[in-house]
Amino acid sequence: MLMVHGYTGGKWYYENDMQTFSKSRRCIALDMIGHGDSDKPTDRPYSVAQYARDIEEISRILKLDRFVLVGHSMGGMVAQTYALDHNNDGRCIALILISTASELLLRDAIGASIRREVDSYERGEWQFNEQVQRAFARTAWAPDYADAHPDEVERAYREAMRVPDIVRLRLLLAMAQEFDVTDRIGEIKLPAFVCAGTKDILSKSAENLARALPNARFRKLDGPGHMINIESPQVIQKEISAFLNEAIS
Repeated sequence: MLMVHGYTGGKWYYENDMQTFSKSRRCIALDMIGHGDSDKPTDRPYSVAQYARDIEEISRILKLDRFVLVGHSMGGMVAQTYALDHNNDGRCIALILISTASELLLRDAIGASIRREVDSYERGEWQFNEQVQRAFARTAWAPDYADAHPDEVERAYREAMRVPDIVRLRLLLAMAQEFDVTDRIGEIKLPAFVCAGTKDILSKSAENLARALPNARFRKLDGPGHMINIESPQVIQKEISAFLNEAIS
């Protein structure tokens, strides 16, 4: 299982899953470039397509000849792109797509807004606003869960802030302006498991994604928000295990 985190995330997102699934499978969780403990160059391309190319390179370096690609949020977008553009040899045998979509919700509005932010940054006029950043980060959690688990919300925020400002801006802009595989999603024939929480802003988008995939099952979990693996680990692990046992011989 090759696990790809979401926007401003890291391998830490899959800590619970690694403990569970590594008992029966080889599990690899990554810090993608720009995140976590990986290098953070500001002069390289940052996009879903580039991350899919990175996954192809990583999978070959690690000599993975048969793997399930797991992606949360942006990582799910990377997984879809990998399946469409890099899996000609069929080494990826299934997808697990968590809290994700085939295009970014409100992509035009977000793209226009972030384009202004990037321009401001490049002119040297952009200023970090902690209140705005914290408010944005909190939207990833179901409100009641965030209230009950402030330490986890704070940890996720601190990890997000390890990503350089310009990398966060460029990635969000790339997702809004460049990523849209809606018209191609039917080309993915791999077995796929798609899931989302009822309090996730991408819940409906994930359901639409599952409906468009030819060989997918969808599960909506009652209660969690975008950070579903942390908010409801036992429930989602049970669902993933059932999918793997059925889809992967």
